[in-house]
Amino acid sequence: MNKIYKRLIMENKISFCITCMNRLHHIQQTLQRNIEDNNLDDSVEFVLLDYNSSDGLENWIKEYMTEYIDCGILSFYRTLIPELYHRSHSRNVAFRLARGNIVCNLDADNFLGNSFAAEMLNEFSINNNIFYTSDLSSTDIYGRIVLLKKDFIEIGGYNEDLEGYGHEDADLFNRLVKKGIVQKYFYNRDYYNAISHSKEERISNEVIYKKFHSLYLSYINPNRTEILILFKDGLFEKGIITDNIHGISQYESNPDHLENTSKIRLENYFEKGEWFEFGREVLLKFNSNQVQFTFNDHKVSINGQDYYKVLDPNFIHSIVLLLTMKQNEQKSIDTINQNLLVNPNGFGKCTVYKNFDYQEEIFLT
Repeated sequence: MNKIYKRLIMENKISFCITCMNRLHHIQQTLQRNIEDNNLDDSVEFVLLDYNSSDGLENWIKEYMTEYIDCGILSFYRTLIPELYHRSHSRNVAFRLARGNIVCNLDADNFLGNSFAAEMLNEFSINNNIFYTSDLSSTDIYGRIVLLKKDFIEIGGYNEDLEGYGHEDADLFNRLVKKGIVQKYFYNRDYYNAISHSKEERISNEVIYKKFHSLYLSYINPNRTEILILFKDGLFEKGIITDNIHGISQYESNPDHLENTSKIRLENYFEKGEWFEFGREVLLKFNSNQVQFTFNDHKVSINGQDYYKVLDPNFIHSIVLLLTMKQNEQKSIDTINQNLLVNPNGFGKCTVYKNFDYQEEIFLT
């Protein structure tokens, strides 16, 4: 390696940004191994943001990871504000806290693989008009992105208008490409390992899961399905999704396939309104309309249209994931096509504390 080339690598610093809300059991398996597999002195940093976890994450870090904090490779931040997990906001906070000129989103359940950092530092020393992702074949690794921090800041970070699970990553990729930055892919399968977990765990700390009450489906025809989802706070959403290949009903026997299909579309933005329960009677109010129906164990009829209650938990989780992904996808498409500014009032605003020091607040404004 010639001296100029070596100097270019050493001038770069990569920050692996991890956000975590109640995923201690993942951090216990991945964090130390990722550090040991990618420890390059001053060229690597791990930023761990505790997004107000209640599972003992902070205590575990203090007990078992202080040696890495003391040597400077790990920075631990905690915020006491969020009640629920917000993917885009949490990642924006972590990226803003990063000291490296190169930043990487690293999910808590991901294993980087040996020398991932070295390969990325090498690539960015050769070309800085790039960003790296996986080949997008794996849901578990889909969110890993490596890019220059200045590019991240310039495009406005992750879109905080996208809530719930899914598409915040693809939205970021698409905006980077639109800016003229070249998307490249890492293919080494050693970089693709992650801890398997359920769909329920994916969304267990998010607002749609915490507020969920019940889900009803009405099969209009083999390719069109109307969804009615009731929330505990008295709100509901109702709308139609289409699948011109299979039809939603075909996924009941294998809900896992719902997450992988790209053929499903929202027909329009979902209607939103309020619902009120009077014994077994339910009133839906939206816009200037209202509809009353009677609850029973498996089916309700609304204006002559039958809706069947979904009872299988795995199918419920799959539909909820699908719905949030497709709603975010539509928002993203509209934002990009209309050239709307992402996060016009700023992003990643938060108050955090570093390395267990609660005497000094860090304000991200």
